Amino acid sequence: MSLPLRLGGALGGLVGGLGVVVASAAAVDSAMPAPKFSATTSRFETSSFGGRFASMLTVMDPSTLLASDEKIKAAHRLLTDFEAGKAGEAVTDRELWAARKLRDSAMHPDTKEIIPGPFRMAGYVPYNVCLIKAQ
Repeated sequence: MSLPLRLGGALGGLVGGLGVVVASAAAVDSAMPAPKFSATTSRFETSSFGGRFASMLTVMDPSTLLASDEKIKAAHRLLTDFEAGKAGEAVTDRELWAARKLRDSAMHPDTKEIIPGPFRMAGYVPYNVCLIKAQ
């Protein structure tokens, strides 16, 4: 098989994989109600397969790779302010869950350093499909 055909197949796999994961994560975010925010528990019921799957989809959402470092830091500040009781009443549960999704997908849980895109779970599909398909 020629190199252009393999690269075309890799590109097709990349676009298809990204499309499925982004669409699935968006469907989960919009279809599932946002429960009362908790900094210590999962948004989804993790005792069931569906809840664990939804939780994993949100962490793997490639759209989080497009967030700037400033936006990631702002999400972290919002969550830190919420935990300290300084977030205010205007912040909704959905906004807090969105901030947590971004922080959890882009920041190291212990050091709070921003993880480079290729090394995040969300980077798995876009950065590895070409390598897998080209073989």
